[in-house]
Amino acid sequence: MNRGVEILIDSMEAKSEQTRASHLMADHPPDQPIYPEAELAEALGMGREDMRDLRKKHLVEHTDWQKVNNRVLLTPQASERLKKEVAGLSPEKKENGALEAAGREQGVQELVVANVPQRNVRLLDARKKEGGDMVRVMVRNNRNFLPGMEIKAMPSGEWLDVFVLEGRCPRYRGRW
Repeated sequence: MNRGVEILIDSMEAKSEQTRASHLMADHPPDQPIYPEAELAEALGMGREDMRDLRKKHLVEHTDWQKVNNRVLLTPQASERLKKEVAGLSPEKKENGALEAAGREQGVQELVVANVPQRNVRLLDARKKEGGDMVRVMVRNNRNFLPGMEIKAMPSGEWLDVFVLEGRCPRYRGRW
């Protein structure tokens, strides 16, 4: 584990000891710190959804973790187990993070709407202005888009040919 993560985890231990109350986890020994899951996810550089998935897959409720006041609290043993799981994450998960970073590096691109699907109101088909490649664009609602409209979108990072609309949807049909 690198030194930056160790420092974050040490500071997280100090915070958890300060905010811990003896009544939070009834069956937890009072001399051991309690780790909030959100802080552990932040310290390890993970999303909360990914951390939640790992928790549900590898930990047991009321033994390793407990939800108190809308916060998930972990025991020290559970946090160590999750750290080991994160260290051994599959390459696909790491590649997904690299895909997201590559998408952010590409930045906002100019696209031209090619087709407005009727069945899925949250998608558009568009062409890149400079390359002409067809891509999908995720929007809030496609009802006011028309073919030929110019839009700005950013790569989603999750999929190669899916973009996310930058800015708001048009207020009126075919006009911004």
